[in-house]
Amino acid sequence: PAGTPADASQEPAPEPEKQSAYPVNSKGQTYGLCSIVSPENCIPDLINVPFIKDGENDPSVVCYVRREDAAPYRYPGEIHNPDDAMDYMAWLEKQPYSVALPACDKEGNSLGTTELIVNDSVKVDTGGKDLATIREEVKNNRWNVPADPIPEGTEFTVATVDEMNELCDYLHNVRGIKNADIAVTRHKDGSCTVSVAYYMTKQEEEAKKRLANGYPVNSKGQTYGFALDSQFVGEHPDLVAVEATNGKSGYILWGEYRYLGYTGRTETAEDMMAFIAWQETQPDLRVIPVYDVNRDNLIGYYEINLSNNEEFSEDELKWLEDSLRRAGIKEEDIAREIEKHRAPKS
Repeated sequence: PAGTPADASQEPAPEPEKQSAYPVNSKGQTYGLCSIVSPENCIPDLINVPFIKDGENDPSVVCYVRREDAAPYRYPGEIHNPDDAMDYMAWLEKQPYSVALPACDKEGNSLGTTELIVNDSVKVDTGGKDLATIREEVKNNRWNVPADPIPEGTEFTVATVDEMNELCDYLHNVRGIKNADIAVTRHKDGSCTVSVAYYMTKQEEEAKKRLANGYPVNSKGQTYGFALDSQFVGEHPDLVAVEATNGKSGYILWGEYRYLGYTGRTETAEDMMAFIAWQETQPDLRVIPVYDVNRDNLIGYYEINLSNNEEFSEDELKWLEDSLRRAGIKEEDIAREIEKHRAPKS
């Protein structure tokens, strides 16, 4: 009845668990810089610090200390938001000591100890670098990444694939750069060049302007555009822009491109399994006619190679494995994909 008070014994629904802005290692621990990436999660489980042995900073070692070993748990206050974090940093600056703490890598594996420097009054040989410089290097995660917004075309050269992954994780998880805006070039000596290219951001800006009123329509009432435009419009165009084998630009039907001429249903998971089974019976090479935008004139042909058994070199396999792992693909799926592309032993 109206006016009846609510049942006081009924407990409120629990709040949804907040997601950490930090990357997570294989043991479920967050890791990264002790930086303010969100008000709720400004301290990761493993805190990135310089690796200092016998007073010398070794920038080649990616070092972390466990949160329970670090200064926040000796701090008399609490850290709940960015202002609290700034108060903590001010307190930390006043502490007149350094301390040797157990060091580890991002997976929690021991690296021995590191000397955590907390005040300029501590006289330590740092290889000619003052502590302000070391703090700035740590703040920028060792690569001296410029302040936001990071200029387009900014490049970093790192020595190994592991360090490339660390840098890409930092750019994405801490600095907010989209993965598709980061370009990576791997060199023969094992080093990598990481560039902030903003490819996806520029594509999004261009697409928003071009597709402000949806897809354009041809004389037959069919929509046309690029396959990737669907992420901005919400659906694919009837005709997808491609380049024919003769180098001419034109359009193919989305249905022929996506489903290769398959005439069955594709609405449910069972339908898709039937489609996949049908696809395995088809020739490796499919040829699709390419027309002009109004589908009045044949321009050429577009080829789709269904074979997924291209053999990769060992370097290419390593690159594929790293890329799939960074994308969050399960290890068993990575292993299966690698085997598809591994050359048979002679």
